[in-house]
Amino acid sequence: MINNPLYYISPFFFTIIPMEDSTVVLMSYLTKDRNRYKFLKDQIVNTELDQQKILISNILAMNVENFFISPERWSKTPVEIQKLYTNIFENTMGREKPRIGFFKNLNIFVDID
Repeated sequence: MINNPLYYISPFFFTIIPMEDSTVVLMSYLTKDRNRYKFLKDQIVNTELDQQKILISNILAMNVENFFISPERWSKTPVEIQKLYTNIFENTMGREKPRIGFFKNLNIFVDID
């Protein structure tokens, strides 16, 4: 059931903006949900860049239902990463999920020039 009135829906907005030589990741939520999502800031912001990429990739694969990536970029992504992402997405969506970072080999932020 979509928008079940028995449960509070806590929206989380996740936007990734590719730049020339970097990527900007915006994660936002309503102020009233600050405590609910505080763990994300604590786990992601305070880690090394390589680990941030893995954590954000895990969140995308396990929690984002309307993920879009340019077809050109996706076709340049290594096949192993494409398969891993798809497998994680298919096997976790709508189910209980492991902690973020569980899939240590998933990094969709690979250089593909």
